[in-house]
Amino acid sequence: MKLFNLSTLAILSFTSSTAYAGCYPAGIDGFKQPAYDNIEGLCKTLFSGNYSPGMIRSACLDAGNDHYDFYARNIKKTGNSMDWATCTQKMKDMINCQKGGESDYNDIGWNFRADPNSGPCLH
Repeated sequence: MKLFNLSTLAILSFTSSTAYAGCYPAGIDGFKQPAYDNIEGLCKTLFSGNYSPGMIRSACLDAGNDHYDFYARNIKKTGNSMDWATCTQKMKDMINCQKGGESDYNDIGWNFRADPNSGPCLH
């Protein structure tokens, strides 16, 4: 029994230090297709590159009558470099949440957020 409890504790400790992933429980349902169609381009042109500690980059994308707010934040205490493939995959994970979501990936030092909201982007 003790071995089982220690194994469970070790698994929970590892997963909690690696990633915090959560879909939002409330809010509007996102219109996913425009987000899927455009996130790779946003990751290649806006989100990829070097970030200083705590630096955030954001983008707004119109999706039908609504929009998505996307954020990538360096959660390391040092500089960090974002590659477009990691950005694309992690953002798609957040788009997969019907109402959007936010995740910390402590192992790679990033926080990603995709948040659908009512109305068009405010430019």
